[in-house]
Amino acid sequence: MSEYEKTAKPLACKMCHGKKEDGMGKLRKTLKPNPGNFTCSDTIKDVSAGQMLWIIKNRSAGNRYGCS
Repeated sequence: MSEYEKTAKPLACKMCHGKKEDGMGKLRKTLKPNPGNFTCSDTIKDVSAGQMLWIIKNRSAGNRYGCS
């Protein structure tokens, strides 16, 4: 189980980030920028656990955490 499943409200997260946390949720096409892909190692390689928890709780501004 991922940190987002343990800590966040999974239904709200899944709507945008998808069941696999890959940024392919149902609402993806309605969002600019697109939701981040948290399955990509480039996405999270420089993000600390504390920073990721903050993002999960507060959402990030823009899509700084997403692979193309």
